[in-house]
Amino acid sequence: GFALPPAIEVTPLPPVSRDSLMIREPDDRPIDVLIPGGEAVRPFAGHPNLRGILYDAEREPTREQQRATVIVVGLSDVEHEIAFMRALPQLKLVQTLSAGFDQWVVRLPAGVGLSNARGAHGRATAEWVAAVLLAHYRDLGAFAVSQTQKAWNNRITGSLEGKLVAVLGAGDIGTNIRRVLAPFGCQVSLVGRSRRDGV
Repeated sequence: GFALPPAIEVTPLPPVSRDSLMIREPDDRPIDVLIPGGEAVRPFAGHPNLRGILYDAEREPTREQQRATVIVVGLSDVEHEIAFMRALPQLKLVQTLSAGFDQWVVRLPAGVGLSNARGAHGRATAEWVAAVLLAHYRDLGAFAVSQTQKAWNNRITGSLEGKLVAVLGAGDIGTNIRRVLAPFGCQVSLVGRSRRDGV
């Protein structure tokens, strides 16, 4: 399951009017949203229109879970998730926690919509890419080893300046990588499925 570390403060979901919801339950009942684990259900507490329910895709759904119209899929086994979904007769929407969604496209039950987390991870992923490239070209791993050995190994390392970087994917993550690497003097080329400005 998915759980937030205890040090992270969970922000409650903002108010949502019933009129703005694409999925509505009859009789003004809250929308049941299946959540893959632990602390992730806390933002739903007290929300008048949404109700978070924990689930484990490796178990049979309970009657309560079978009433859910939305499921948030985590990083667990896709086969287990699909089998679990097939036992949810009211399911209308699958929400991923990732930008990628290819593994879900042709496998969802008929009539079930799919929404991904495009835009949620772009900046963080781009910062991770910059950190890894800097660690590689600046040989930070070797310097860390030398530091633990209390040795001074002064040497010239590489730089990101002028490096040619090809990014496969020109969506939110790719464009954030280009934006983050530009100040380091990298020449970033985005490769996408179709030709367009900047790709």
